[in-house]
Amino acid sequence: MMTENKLRIVALAEAFDRLLRTEIGKTKYREVLARNAAEPDAGICHSHDFCDANMMMDGAFRVVLQRGPDIDDDADLTLWTDAWNLWVEQTAPTRGRVQPPPTSLSTPADDASASERDRVRAIKRGGRS
Repeated sequence: MMTENKLRIVALAEAFDRLLRTEIGKTKYREVLARNAAEPDAGICHSHDFCDANMMMDGAFRVVLQRGPDIDDDADLTLWTDAWNLWVEQTAPTRGRVQPPPTSLSTPADDASASERDRVRAIKRGGRS
């Protein structure tokens, strides 16, 4: 049985996928998948080659949670990262992840995920990975 948090992560990843497909179209979407599958750096997502993919995840939050993400909230940043990792796992399974999967969805964040939250905050504030 999936926890409520896992269901949110799945819903966010699916909404991100739909928004990305709509924004960039089929041909560019296929190119993103091909580039991501071949990308050795797990911190790079080639969706940024075609759009501001952070806005797609922001939109996914608005669709699924009926609100934008709070970049100062570790729980939202963890949801953001976990949804992105799930999307990558589903669309480019041969590629590494930004962070290792949690051993449990209720496990407190470790140093690696804290560093990923800092990266996401920087991106949301106008930086780019």
